Amino acid sequence: MKYTGAMFGRLNSKKNSTSKWLASAAAAFLLVFLTGVIAFGSLVLGAESADAKAGRKEWILHQVSDMGGATTIYVTDDAIKVTTEKLGCNLLCRAPDWKVHCYQPQESLEWIGDLSLFSGIVMGNPYALPKAPRPAPAKFVGSGDYHGLKYSKYSCGFYRTSLMCTADDIPLAPKGAEFLSRLHGMPLITKVPVFCSDRRAGGSLLVDKGNLRKNDYDCAIDLRKGEVQFLRTVSWKSLPYNPVDFAPPKNFKRVSDIIQVTFSADKKDQLGDMLDNVGFTTKLDKNSGKGK
Repeated sequence: MKYTGAMFGRLNSKKNSTSKWLASAAAAFLLVFLTGVIAFGSLVLGAESADAKAGRKEWILHQVSDMGGATTIYVTDDAIKVTTEKLGCNLLCRAPDWKVHCYQPQESLEWIGDLSLFSGIVMGNPYALPKAPRPAPAKFVGSGDYHGLKYSKYSCGFYRTSLMCTADDIPLAPKGAEFLSRLHGMPLITKVPVFCSDRRAGGSLLVDKGNLRKNDYDCAIDLRKGEVQFLRTVSWKSLPYNPVDFAPPKNFKRVSDIIQVTFSADKKDQLGDMLDNVGFTTKLDKNSGKGK
């Protein structure tokens, strides 16, 4: 049925009751619609600005570690992200599940595993096993201030005569603390570490010319002497919380071995050749034909 101009005229007539009903219904619908749009917009804007209004923050620390080289750590109350310059991969550990995401932006690869399956040593050694951090005796020996970052200093026994400084004002969830402990190979900590060192007398290799098997040629032995800095903070800053800094990657290829992420294809080939030359059989890349 087609509506003619005359029909619309009759519907719009002041004397027409149908016209009055339609006008009221339209006005009511428009009011409800606009109210919904305003409410939705307020909800979205409120969600985006809730963290800012609540004063939520994140801390960004540029550090140098004995194991990972130059790293940048993003810390908030329920998440931690670490970017590594040496390996070129990123780490993310966040609530609610606190799984570890290790991903390589260059090759779009990602490994996801339980926190119990992660430690810094497994990122560089395909034969290492993750170890749970254990509590170590610690004695408070002082406090300090590093460019406005307050810290507490402890004397620890996990590296003979060790000192460790932890940030006082950076909130850290227990699972986040465990993640950092596993990453740095430290005993279980409760705060963000900003400095860790040990004073050593030095070591020497044991050489027995009469028996080759008695010789100590372990490349893992640390022969450094004096003050050895395992971790130090170069700079830091505090900013309003930015959820983008703690967002997991999207559409990355999932792999089953973390070493596939921490080592690029070239690095895996180099490591595989090195291990094969000393008598090991590697399994870094089953598809390359070099491993078994």
